[in-house]
Amino acid sequence: MIRILAFVSLISLISAWPMINGQFQKENHDWKAPTDSDVRSPCPVFNTLANHGYLPRDGKNITTANLQDALESVGLGWDSAKFFVTSAFKAFGYPASITL
Repeated sequence: MIRILAFVSLISLISAWPMINGQFQKENHDWKAPTDSDVRSPCPVFNTLANHGYLPRDGKNITTANLQDALESVGLGWDSAKFFVTSAFKAFGYPASITL
């Protein structure tokens, strides 16, 4: 049983290595504090994504493509990201974009 658990853990680590190693980062995602003109959400996940540049840093005009790309960039699967994005935009009546 311990061997199986160790094997599964090793496979999980190997499959996550590109994300841990930063190979999926296409841009610089250093943290930058929001400015006075930036908008932030009560949701810490959205704020973190904006502060690191996965979403527009100003927190404005976030499209479904922006949000889905951001969620996938931090490791969420395509299907899960699509579900969350669709649900979020549905809650707001399917606008073209949202603002934090």
